[in-house]
Amino acid sequence: MTAHLLHGLAVSEFLFRLSAAASAAYFTSFLRSHSVQTFQTALSLERFLEFQLPLECTQKIDASKVTDTILPTKDVDGLHTINAGHVARGEFDKCTLPCTPNGCLELIKRSGHKVAGSRAVVIGRSKIVGGPMAEMLMWNNATVTICHSRTANLPQVVGEADILVVAIGRANFVEPEWIKPGAVVIDCGINVVPDDKLKSGRRIVGDVDFAGARKVASWITPVPGGVGPMTVAMLLRNTLDCATKFAKFL
Repeated sequence: MTAHLLHGLAVSEFLFRLSAAASAAYFTSFLRSHSVQTFQTALSLERFLEFQLPLECTQKIDASKVTDTILPTKDVDGLHTINAGHVARGEFDKCTLPCTPNGCLELIKRSGHKVAGSRAVVIGRSKIVGGPMAEMLMWNNATVTICHSRTANLPQVVGEADILVVAIGRANFVEPEWIKPGAVVIDCGINVVPDDKLKSGRRIVGDVDFAGARKVASWITPVPGGVGPMTVAMLLRNTLDCATKFAKFL
């Protein structure tokens, strides 16, 4: 068996980058100096904000305090505490859905695999991907197991999955032998590994051993080119949806 590939869309994005050495105090000062609250409350359709997470910084910064500076109605990442609460309660119509989990769910549905009634396993429990991914699968009526660094007998648990989503940041961690034949595999990992065959001396791989897993799975996302572009596509969809809702109040 050779898995079909689940590809996203080719979309560009623009980021404003802060120094990796920025302190929490500097970050807070940056938000205030750029008048985030005033900026986003202005009557303008274009003013929807997002932060690139995780915050890659040598100083410890509470990411939730940063994302919560954005109004829930203009949080196109879907990471505000209020939006996250609605996702946890299955109230998808009251919130903006987080981009990466929503993109993963869209890819699963596009594969033609029925989510309802399926056994789903999510490896990783981050607030950005793993946690909300599990909640969204559950509210789409899958039976969900969340795995993490303390999970016992991980290969056995993975082997029961009709739908497998991996988001742990460990290169080629999931072995082909773990995967249930015919499973849908969504690989959210982005890892850089050495490769002497390339001019750059390195290449990007996911959390799943792609070469082997594609022979077992029915559908699988490549890295790069799978979940990443879909995340950007969902960000654009969220921006459009937020603008459309906001326009009704003008």
